[in-house]
Amino acid sequence: MNFLTVPVVFGENEWFILISIFVFAILWMRLPKRFPTSVTLLIVLFNSAFAKATDYTIAASLPYDLYDYNDTKYLDLFDEGLHFLIYPLCGYLEIYWYDVWRARGFSVVLFVLLMAALATSYEWISVMAGVFTYKGWKIWYSALCYVAIVVIDLYVYQKILQWQAKSREQLKSRTL
Repeated sequence: MNFLTVPVVFGENEWFILISIFVFAILWMRLPKRFPTSVTLLIVLFNSAFAKATDYTIAASLPYDLYDYNDTKYLDLFDEGLHFLIYPLCGYLEIYWYDVWRARGFSVVLFVLLMAALATSYEWISVMAGVFTYKGWKIWYSALCYVAIVVIDLYVYQKILQWQAKSREQLKSRTL
């Protein structure tokens, strides 16, 4: 069984992933704290689980098998770096910017399209670095998926805010 193997050759794709993790982590750490820890954890955990589920459901496993990660068809340590570090950090940054921008109305549509364009561009660069190998997948499929993913992320974030407000109300009513 080839589970979480270490790459045989440490190449451009592994460097790209390490540099991406470093850049996104620095961005995340340098931003002022915006959310309570519970909200941050929910955003990060949701994005990690959602990325892993969509990748394996849509394209990276049987019966579709439309792309591979990195150098092999087997899961390796750097594949997990994508799911447990890069995708959650990107999801957090997306929600952070959404909250800063306070998008409403048509600006939400612009925000979704901007985030989908940024994610698609990052994926295209990832493909050039050998992080993904398409076997039937097209970059425009990703663009469409990213629109849906950003919408789902924003929906989940709104639900988290509702849950948080409801929890605060319940706590207030118990203390009175």
